[in-house]
Amino acid sequence: ILFSAYHFGEQHWDHLFAKTNSLLKYSFFFTYGLLILFLLFSFNDTEVKLILYEITGYKFSTLYSKIIIIVLGGYIGVVLVFDYYTKRLPVEAILKELFTLVVLAIIFSSSSLIWGFSIYFILWHSIPSLIEQITFLYGDLKTGSTLKYCKGALPYWIISLVGMVILYAIFNSEKQFYSLFFAFIAAVTFPHAFVMLKMFSKKKAQP
Repeated sequence: ILFSAYHFGEQHWDHLFAKTNSLLKYSFFFTYGLLILFLLFSFNDTEVKLILYEITGYKFSTLYSKIIIIVLGGYIGVVLVFDYYTKRLPVEAILKELFTLVVLAIIFSSSSLIWGFSIYFILWHSIPSLIEQITFLYGDLKTGSTLKYCKGALPYWIISLVGMVILYAIFNSEKQFYSLFFAFIAAVTFPHAFVMLKMFSKKKAQP
């Protein structure tokens, strides 16, 4: 969860925080990503506690999601106001991301845990991430560059999909699959986040 939180926040805001103090920037990435996750958790409280119990064997009576959301939202609000008044962030970017949070909250409130996460992960995280990776590797988003990227990534996508299908076939109980699904996401997040962090660092170092 912690690695995912930082990674999600970085994906949303890295291109907008070029002029911000490093410590403030990194803490903001983490806080923003954690806010998205706890928005998802707060609307699927029962499912999250069940999955945590299946993974850890410990029964959580409460996740304190609402309190955590208020604290995280307050910190994010302070940073955004500070960066706006110091002319580090345009108001359009701030309004766009705040609107995104509202849309995500609506989606999370009207969908299950796995569907809410999947919609966010695909539309708000994976697609922008793919665009950045293709642009970084090939310098543009032309059809040829996209095809080269897909050709190189296809074996890894197939292996991941086959692995998920096998897991689902073996553990076809819905409850077990939920736990395995999020454990699988957690397992692949760290290496992916590390690669993306290196990519963002190299992009900043480019003239």
